[in-house]
Amino acid sequence: MNHPIDNVASFMDLGGQYFPNDTDRDISKGDIRKFVDRIDEEVEETFEATFAHEEIEFAEVLDGAIDTAYVAMTLAIRLVGPLKARKAWDAVVDANLAKVDGRYGDPILNPKTGKIGKPEGWTAPDIEAIINA
Repeated sequence: MNHPIDNVASFMDLGGQYFPNDTDRDISKGDIRKFVDRIDEEVEETFEATFAHEEIEFAEVLDGAIDTAYVAMTLAIRLVGPLKARKAWDAVVDANLAKVDGRYGDPILNPKTGKIGKPEGWTAPDIEAIINA
């Protein structure tokens, strides 16, 4: 199975969207804004599918959730290229798994929100090191 970042990079390449091979420190705020606006658009569509109708439109909610992640991955690839985006994805996945896989004890679950907390000793992924490598 291909890595999700590789799948999105292939989509971007086939669609003629530019992305760098490494960190693009010259990317403009305007370019980033275009991606953030597309993320906002997907979130809004997901919100509407959930709350704008009497019944939840499950297929639309699921599609919106995945489209939101997909557009976010296009931004990651546009910022640092596929290799570093893949490394950052893997680092975030590993850090999140560390919250629940027993490395730091039992998972901490907020009963009100359902959010998984950061256990004592947990450290965030070093995304800055990935960007600067």
